[in-house]
Amino acid sequence: MKKYIGYTLVLILSATIAYWVMMYYTPFIIVANTRTKIGLDYNQVKYAPGLASSKRRTVVMPAPDFLNAIAYYNLSEGPLILESDVPKDNYWSLSLFYPNTINFYVINDRQVKDGKLKLIICHKNQKIDTPTDGSQIFYTDYETGVLLTRILVKTPEDLEKIEKIQKSFTLRKFK
Repeated sequence: MKKYIGYTLVLILSATIAYWVMMYYTPFIIVANTRTKIGLDYNQVKYAPGLASSKRRTVVMPAPDFLNAIAYYNLSEGPLILESDVPKDNYWSLSLFYPNTINFYVINDRQVKDGKLKLIICHKNQKIDTPTDGSQIFYTDYETGVLLTRILVKTPEDLEKIEKIQKSFTLRKFK
């Protein structure tokens, strides 16, 4: 009987360890595989070409009235600056995710007052002087992560105007 109790405890302990290892590492693996599937290098922006449809989509159930842009950032060579025009009359949002899919920062069109966003993204160990041009500084715990921007297209007539705003979303090294 003692032999079975020992085996049972080893089995329970092994299953518990496997569960926690899987729960920790799986999101990191999903993000890395998605970046590879999209074919995107770090610190590059990929703009979704037009609105999603049943024939053109990269996620299972995309919102058909949003234009998206995505970037996978890497801060190992220093801080990055993200710049984007922000529409005044359409919903717009920017979300930043850690490489384990945890969303840690969100800003939307109502929080950007002058129609332009300038956000400096730094690793928590990187220090920069406070900018004088009104840029926001955001510190992150991880050197890598994901940026996602979404813009609502209210009518088909708005598409060209919104695509121009979408293309203003840029990511580059901070000087």
